[in-house]
Amino acid sequence: FFSQPLTLTFAFLAMCGHGVITLADAEAMKHVEPAVFVFVLYICLVPAMAVLLTLTSAPDDDVGRIFIHGWVKTPMRYFTAGVTAYASYYLILLAFQLGANVAALSAVRQISIPMSVLLGGMMLKEKSMAGRLLWSVLLAIGIAVIIASK
Repeated sequence: FFSQPLTLTFAFLAMCGHGVITLADAEAMKHVEPAVFVFVLYICLVPAMAVLLTLTSAPDDDVGRIFIHGWVKTPMRYFTAGVTAYASYYLILLAFQLGANVAALSAVRQISIPMSVLLGGMMLKEKSMAGRLLWSVLLAIGIAVIIASK
């Protein structure tokens, strides 16, 4: 757990960022429609991520070629990833707009963690899947406790 302090630090920062973004999303849904919010967010996010990808790529990588090659090689994966990412975020925003409890909705979102662990083990051949799955299931149980205590 503490043997990789940099990983732990990034995990902690990601957790804090998730909390701030969740609160911001919930507040934004009091003032704007989910579809408009997602559209404007993606207009800002896509160029920013393209710049980040360009800046963090190896000097000999052609980012444009890599991106286009991915679309040509596996177009349904890219399409499915895009559609499901958009749809899931839109549904979360819609739930906030309908008055969902921010803490409960955020907890329910984390149920995806065990699924991510399974996919990482099966598709990416990550090691130590059993331990990760155990901790992610423990997290899911905690989520159930949060929701049940509401």
